[in-house]
Amino acid sequence: MRTRVYVVTIVASICLFTSASLNGEDAENDKVKVRSLIQRLGSKDPADVGIHHELAMAGSRAVPSLINALSSQDSWTRRRAATSLGLIGDRSAVPALVKMAQRKEDRYKSALDALGQIGGPDAAGHLLAALPTEPLQNQPDIIRDLGLIGDNRAVPSLCAILRDSTSTKVRRRAAEALGRFRDPRSRAALRKALDNDPNWDVYRSAKTALMQQAVGHEPALSYAPLIDTIVSKQPEPPEGAEKWLRKYHESHPPSPLAPCRRGPTIHSFVLPARYKAAREQLLRMAEHPKNAASIVEALLEHMRHRQLEEGPGARAMRMTIDIGKSAVPALGNAARRGDETLQANAGRCLRAIEAQAPSKDAAQKDK
Repeated sequence: MRTRVYVVTIVASICLFTSASLNGEDAENDKVKVRSLIQRLGSKDPADVGIHHELAMAGSRAVPSLINALSSQDSWTRRRAATSLGLIGDRSAVPALVKMAQRKEDRYKSALDALGQIGGPDAAGHLLAALPTEPLQNQPDIIRDLGLIGDNRAVPSLCAILRDSTSTKVRRRAAEALGRFRDPRSRAALRKALDNDPNWDVYRSAKTALMQQAVGHEPALSYAPLIDTIVSKQPEPPEGAEKWLRKYHESHPPSPLAPCRRGPTIHSFVLPARYKAAREQLLRMAEHPKNAASIVEALLEHMRHRQLEEGPGARAMRMTIDIGKSAVPALGNAARRGDETLQANAGRCLRAIEAQAPSKDAAQKDK
């Protein structure tokens, strides 16, 4: 019996020793592979185009070598090293990426992109500090990253950009980013953009962002486009459409190769079939109580400061009433809030739902 125990102990020791040796060999092989990949970062060979993805697969083991590569004299090496660090997402690389971005050498924008991918308070702080001094072509990506990181320190700057920037693309990206912040300041800035911004794309982005705030970030990806389709459907073009079309055709003259191609027309904004499909889909989604609460909040946001007899406000109210009993809990919560407009709109919808409930019950009994 004692001999058998000794044999088992010896075999276990041999297995552990062999396993440790193999692990050590694997670690050494990984180091050799990472060194080989780092040396090829500056290669212009087409076979090395995806080398930053290979380094990203090495994970945290490659981070120290990649941080050293950020100081290379070769711009391709710096860019690919920064891209790899962004893909890995290790926050220990943030200080080195900040230094590279501050040097503003060739390809330094890849450091800003990597900071946006990694995220965190330190990365957000640097992106926020760099935003005012960056050229206009770099600002949309930085604004997008600030929205994805979600640091509330960015809200005042994004509000100012939405109000004051001369670039349509920058203002549009600021509206999209503000939609990710459930903050009263961002909501106020988006409403001002709805009233004052002359550009159609910015107007649409601000409207979608307000819906995202109402229903939450993730559900907004499915609810917001449907609600936008329902509210925007009009017998005549929406406000600002003619001005936008005029600008579009001025900047897109007919091509000699396709002289009959007209591009978008005023009728492009009226889509009854799409409206019907969106309405049916939204009603199906609203059958679930949690979905119904989010959808009703977004529709109430559309009713705010709008006429409820016609136009977008009327369509938002009609959709809320059509949801029926599923909308009642959310409308009750809204009716108890301090906002007088919200209380009035929610109360009006509640009364309409109560009024149509007996007729629906009678129709079901007849069936």
